[in-house]
Order: sequence, then structure tokens, then C-alpha cells
Amino acid sequence: MTLRLFLMRHGETEWSISGKHSGFADIPLTKNGEEEARQLGERIRIFSFDHVLTSEGLFSAIDPLQSNSKMATPSIVGKRHYELAQELRSTMAINRN
Repeated sequence: MTLRLFLMRHGETEWSISGKHSGFADIPLTKNGEEEARQLGERIRIFSFDHVLTSEGLFSAIDPLQSNSKMATPSIVGKRHYELAQELRSTMAINRN
């Protein structure tokens, strides 16, 4: 069985347009961001997912295997988010081509 890993980010927000980083803030999508989300839904509807992990504000779009960031620590992102990041990193390392 081939592992497929899909990484998706939220759509456009006013903060992403201006270059601000929302961190753990829940910033609403712009109309364009809502359309991006709808389009993504259409693109992925052909797949069935055995497992889905979601997290709010974990970290920005980076390659976790190449990052030297010290920001993803339990004291900064919380234990649950930290463990999720470590699980993702481990899964990606095992399945990297």
C-alpha cells in the first residue's frame, strides 16, 4: 500500500494579504479565501481518507524535515500540537522518497 500524505493550508485572510502572522488567532477567510477552500474541496473530493489530522496555528508552511526552527516546542505550541508535529515529522521521514 502506498502512503499518500496531503498537507493543506487555510485560504486567504486579511492578515495573510498584509504579511501578518496569525499564530493561534482565528482570522476569518476573505471572500477569495472562501473560494479557495471551496476549490480545494472539489479537488480532494475524489479521495477517501483513512485518517485526518487537523491543527489550528501549529506552524507555517515549512518542510518539517528541513526546518531548524526551535519554535515548535511543547511550551510554545502546547503538548498536543508538539506531539502531532513529531508524528508528522516521523511519518514523513519514513515515507520520503
